Amino acid sequence: MSQTDVGQTTGETRRVTTSSTLVNKAAKDLEEGFQRLVANAVALVGAGGGSLALFDTATKRLVPMVVFSPDSPQPHEPFRPEYAAIARWALNHRTPAIVEQAATDPRMQVPGTAPEGSVLCVPLLAGQEALGTLILSTPVPGAFRRTHIKLLEMLADLAATAILQGRYQEVAFQQTQSLTMLLEVARALSNSREARQIMRLATAGIRRLIPCKEAIIFSYEADTHDLLGVAGLGVQSAHLAERRISIHDPQSVTAWVAQQRRPLMHSAGSRAFVGPVTDLLLAKQELALLAIPMVAQEKLWGVITLARPDPFETHELRTVLNLGGLVAAALAQTNGAEGLASYPASE
Repeated sequence: MSQTDVGQTTGETRRVTTSSTLVNKAAKDLEEGFQRLVANAVALVGAGGGSLALFDTATKRLVPMVVFSPDSPQPHEPFRPEYAAIARWALNHRTPAIVEQAATDPRMQVPGTAPEGSVLCVPLLAGQEALGTLILSTPVPGAFRRTHIKLLEMLADLAATAILQGRYQEVAFQQTQSLTMLLEVARALSNSREARQIMRLATAGIRRLIPCKEAIIFSYEADTHDLLGVAGLGVQSAHLAERRISIHDPQSVTAWVAQQRRPLMHSAGSRAFVGPVTDLLLAKQELALLAIPMVAQEKLWGVITLARPDPFETHELRTVLNLGGLVAAALAQTNGAEGLASYPASE
């Protein structure tokens, strides 16, 4: 590697590290902002305590961020079960909930608990998306009024805006990381003149860019109209070395992508287009699939197919499409996929 390459790589690493530091600082600032917001809400309303929890869409659980009382602030305590119950009610109905008598309100009756006093719970919403809840409580029954709802809704809107801004910063950081890695892969591919080396770089790029359990790169042979497994990652990809798929196979995800020259995302458990080779890649497991065509100079060079338990996201599709375009362009500068049949399918 030249001194220029070393300098560029060091500069890119420094930029990623700086971005990571900024994102971590933003997350800390957000949590501190939540603590101040809950403390101010408690003081303004004269409540006995308050809490803010975020809704995790992956686990479908409420994750407490702040649990506050003026006498004993404890920012990381879990929700009391009865408060989690009323929070779920507010999220499910997308509407505030006033509990005048917690001891008798059916929405707060949880076995093994003895709720008391009154509670006000407001959902954090972005449109109709539920982001979390803001809760105030007091030992005094019937303490909350409609005017308190308006105040808490204003604070909930502020919290929701802060959450969305935090998401945008995280997405921007992830995009910066992906772009930096893609630039590194692109630089390496531009200096490659052998198809085997291009495949090694492609598998290394997949490993760095996209978390996946299995990955296989298929080369397209125009004379036979076959797709040939030439490189990959994971346990099952090793069994796909030199396995052929006819581009006309109606049961193959990879063949469909090659025919249509369009990407395809399959959710876990979907069996459409699952032929023998794809079935071998899935290894009888419920895995999501992502497959993209590698096209350059209006010519099909192959297909990249990935599999993992979790669904693939749209930004990951864009990343793999960019990687596939880089690999296809690099192959177009060589003798194509010639000689790849002997290349081992597993790195």
